[in-house]
Amino acid sequence: MAVNDLIQRLVALPGQQQNERLPRELDIHFADVDERTTRDLLLFAQRLARHIAFYGSDDQTPSGDWRNFFPFDAGTVDQLAAREDGGVAPHLALFLAFLELYRKPRELINRLTGRHLEFYYRDVLHLSGKPPVADRVHVLLELKKQARPVQIHPGHLFSAGKDPAGIELLYRPLEKTIVNAARVVSIRSLYLDETGDGILRCAPVADSADGLGTPVTDAEGKWRAFGHALLPAAEVGFALVSPVLRMAEGKRTVTVTLGIDGLAAAGLSDSRLRGGFHLYLTGEKNWLGPYPVSPTIKSGNTLEISLTLPAEEKPVADYDAAVHGYHYTCDGAALQVLLNRESPPVYADLAGLTLRTARITVAVAGIRSLTLEGDSGGLNARKPFQPFGPQPGKGARLMIGCREALAKKLSELKLHLHWRDTPGDQFAGHYADYGSGVSGNGWFTADVAFHDSGGWQLSRHGEKLFEDGNAAAPHTMSFSTTAPPATVPPAASPAMQVRSFANAGSHWAAIRARQLVMVQPLLQGLAHPAAEPRQNFITLSLNRDFLHAAYRNKYVEAVMDYSQGKTTSLTLPNEPYTPVLQSLTLDYTAHSDTVDVSDASLNGFAGGDLCFFHVDAFGQMREHAYQRRQLRMSDSRVPLFPAHADGGALLLGFSELTGGDSVSVLFQVAEGSADPEFAGASVVWSVLCDNYWKTLPSGSVIGDTTNNLLTSGVITFVIPTEATTTNTLLPAGALWLKATVTTPAAVCQLVAVAANAVTLRREEDNRITGHLASTLPPGRISAMKKGLAGLRKISQPYASFGGSGPESDDHFHRRVAERLRHKNRCISSWDYERIVLEAFPKIHKVKCIPHASADSWLAPGHVMLVVVPDLRNHNAVDPLQPRVDADTITRITELVRDRCGTGVRLLVRNPSYQKVRLDFKVIFRKGYEFNYHKATLAGEIKRYLSPWAYDGGRDIAFGGGICKSVLLDFVEHRDYVDFVTDFRMYSYGGDTCTFADSNEARAERPDAILVSAETHDIGRAGA
Repeated sequence: MAVNDLIQRLVALPGQQQNERLPRELDIHFADVDERTTRDLLLFAQRLARHIAFYGSDDQTPSGDWRNFFPFDAGTVDQLAAREDGGVAPHLALFLAFLELYRKPRELINRLTGRHLEFYYRDVLHLSGKPPVADRVHVLLELKKQARPVQIHPGHLFSAGKDPAGIELLYRPLEKTIVNAARVVSIRSLYLDETGDGILRCAPVADSADGLGTPVTDAEGKWRAFGHALLPAAEVGFALVSPVLRMAEGKRTVTVTLGIDGLAAAGLSDSRLRGGFHLYLTGEKNWLGPYPVSPTIKSGNTLEISLTLPAEEKPVADYDAAVHGYHYTCDGAALQVLLNRESPPVYADLAGLTLRTARITVAVAGIRSLTLEGDSGGLNARKPFQPFGPQPGKGARLMIGCREALAKKLSELKLHLHWRDTPGDQFAGHYADYGSGVSGNGWFTADVAFHDSGGWQLSRHGEKLFEDGNAAAPHTMSFSTTAPPATVPPAASPAMQVRSFANAGSHWAAIRARQLVMVQPLLQGLAHPAAEPRQNFITLSLNRDFLHAAYRNKYVEAVMDYSQGKTTSLTLPNEPYTPVLQSLTLDYTAHSDTVDVSDASLNGFAGGDLCFFHVDAFGQMREHAYQRRQLRMSDSRVPLFPAHADGGALLLGFSELTGGDSVSVLFQVAEGSADPEFAGASVVWSVLCDNYWKTLPSGSVIGDTTNNLLTSGVITFVIPTEATTTNTLLPAGALWLKATVTTPAAVCQLVAVAANAVTLRREEDNRITGHLASTLPPGRISAMKKGLAGLRKISQPYASFGGSGPESDDHFHRRVAERLRHKNRCISSWDYERIVLEAFPKIHKVKCIPHASADSWLAPGHVMLVVVPDLRNHNAVDPLQPRVDADTITRITELVRDRCGTGVRLLVRNPSYQKVRLDFKVIFRKGYEFNYHKATLAGEIKRYLSPWAYDGGRDIAFGGGICKSVLLDFVEHRDYVDFVTDFRMYSYGGDTCTFADSNEARAERPDAILVSAETHDIGRAGA
């Protein structure tokens, strides 16, 4: 019970606020010597008159008193003092004049306490008021065309015109600044949306309402510099460019095999990746796709992406920038693998993967557009043709041209021969009368020779031309880099042919055989040369003829035998088969180089026939480990997807700026728009160098008055010499700077970003005091005191800031009184609260809770300070829960820690807001539209529960409570409310409501403030 009582006492502590700091006792009129007003003096004279005897001019004795000269009382004295029409007795007019003159000495004597206080503070203690602080202002300078950069230094003066007293207001630069022709031409942003499955979102026009260029409608003109969750998803992925992807026709299968480091550790699965990617290929007139693909994980750290294009799909052609856009600088066709923006996998997991090896394999089936040549010239493949001529002899050639296949690194090649008009299933029976030894379909063979671009040179002898079982069936000639060469018996020699004819037992046959032997040298001289590999052609050279010459001999022999009576019937041999191809198609399997980027001795994707590109939100970049090593980057690994740090990024594109230059950039922020729930963000700046972001060293940021973009200010950059403007990751022609933060909400929203900014401070002049009471309006500074030749324009887009006049007497008395009490040391709760309020004028209220920590309200040695910001902050993230930003909390902690005991453990935090939420049903009076008045009622409830959020004159209070009956009465007394039912009230901290109805909501913690919930559940009764 004692513990609860102590906590309740802590809950009841009200804290202190700014307007309560000046005690009434320090008011110079707290105890005036003469506090009487004119009315009091008139009544005093009227009461005194009865005690003063009146003597006439001749009377020796009093004839009465003076009351008749003051004919008024307490009810009419006000009318007398207010009359200005002259209708007052002369003696009263003189008396009133006396009282009016008496004001002067009365005022002097009543200042005695104030003069004594001033004497003590200023003459005895030798304390003095704070001097005025000169205001500062940001101006933007613009050079004339072709003008050289100029230096602005403190010796230059800028004029802001004259003040009402006719005194010229002069401003002087704080430091030297180089002004050049640089301009901010593009502002973009990236945002990694952790709440949306790690989607990377982008804003091509960050300084707009939607990131796409819609004008900002906010009254202050603020926009989120580091993106937000409502931006469109960015196009993210990678691309591979290689000649192996050129595929004009047929059924085409593309397989991308990627060796990836970290794939197993990422915890991804095939089901998680399913449907997460779209694949695109370059066509002749546009991109082919998108094709949904589902990568599969092989052997833990291998990712395989496969796609099959049907034969009716258009050709895959070389990349052409004019046709396809993008920026791919390699020869060959391009393949893009992009995240499906409608159903993406977790980008955050994929972005951490690094590429180790890459290889593309293509398998094409059914190529018909072949270049065919025979020994006698070109052949038309569109209709049946004789591949080896009308009477093919030994060595007759068919040359099959297919640059698409043979210009690649082949692993397999197939020729599909569809023969026409073959004489039955077997050639042995057809040629049985020839006596030539045709043993079967395999008797007819050819030498095959070709070579590809990868060094595979094939010279195969005795390759069968027909199927063994059925000569009419389609026959496939297969060649593989892994298959052993076929061995075929050599073709029959002329001597063997002579012996075969001699075996006929015929004298005529013997003569014909001797003739064949005699002409054989001549035939050998006319024979075709051996097959020679020809560039981009497959050469088929017959090992044997199809016995057309033998047919003629056998034909003559049969006729002569019949004519000489050797045979009783004329039996002619079958005509030899002249090969005719109905169709010829080609299949092949090819592959690119296998790139291993993990081998530091190699150039990664810098060489070979395979190029790797990142497809990022605003452009593309060629990626290879070699370039990373050349730039001496800390990490030479190649990420699979474009790498973006958690949080958001602001991208600034500058024209007329190159490496080695400097630029001063004004960042105008919406003050107080940072979310104080997050710790102060650290802004990291990078510059784009040859498509790689390099972090700016500390020496490149030589001035930053923005305090990590928590306040308006100027950042001066010195651009490294390696920065480039010919990038493809972002639009070329501009120099790009990037700011990244882990938590975008921890920095303020921006109003404007502009180059060539200079910070000016008002020139000291003791005569100028009235100007410091207010800011210098925008547009007042437009010229220099003495012009500078290279300047074209000077503009002051925003009001001045940071100025203050001399310390007022009231503030001086308050400050000194507090200083004399706490002596700049934090001992009591009063000391903590007053020291913070004095040092931070924008802190509205402070509550010191002794022996309180983050985990306990009974923690000796701990002190908790709960601070409430200025309630007039219109840029607050949540007006119903005002919070002090993290930067201010840090500065408060540092200030107090220097003034409290060494053993004190200090915690400075924002209040714990305890929400009150109503749930009820209502019927409005007749004629009142439900939806509109429902919203009106919810707004009135919020105003009633949190009046300080809408009315600057109302105060915010710690602790306290409110009864449900009071809120019910408030609702029922609305003019448009008829009756209310099912009225419930919930009170909860944080974002989770337990839905426990309560009759009274009271602060449950010493740091709690009761506030309205963002929404209230209002339903229609009877619905």
